[in-house]
Amino acid sequence: RGCWQEKKATFSPVFTVIICLISVISTAISTAQSSLYGLNPGTLENLEAAEKLNEKFLSTLFQTGKNDDATITSAFDLIRPYLGISGQEFKKLHSSSFQYMKKFQEKNGQYIDFILMSKSNKKEVLAGYNYIVRFEKNILRFIFLYYHSKKGWILKLAHWDENLESYFHD
Repeated sequence: RGCWQEKKATFSPVFTVIICLISVISTAISTAQSSLYGLNPGTLENLEAAEKLNEKFLSTLFQTGKNDDATITSAFDLIRPYLGISGQEFKKLHSSSFQYMKKFQEKNGQYIDFILMSKSNKKEVLAGYNYIVRFEKNILRFIFLYYHSKKGWILKLAHWDENLESYFHD
């Protein structure tokens, strides 16, 4: 039911029109903010594109062996259009990633390479990619999880940790 279908309103027609306009403007602003802040993520056409995005992200993140803000920003700019998170959430993710990567690399030495350990596709609805990133003294695990919406594949999770035990659980 739209504003114009209300028959029981006891307000003047001008007041009803103003309320309807406020409602329309509010919806338009909300939609614009959702797009602006990433709540309407872009999609990838297929899983090959998803895998390429993962690998481009990882190679950009570690390409120079630097863990500076510009390198991390370049990598995160690649995945940002496909994440369904707000601008504020994205800033938190970027900031915490920068701090984590800097400390991790200082403690564990230079980047060596990354390896795709596993990938799975669950009934063309969910797809997961599991990578390890090797350093001189340690390994990071990166997980990318995609959801297949009506429009295409959306990146739902980009996560990393040091939990290597998961590779040995059946």
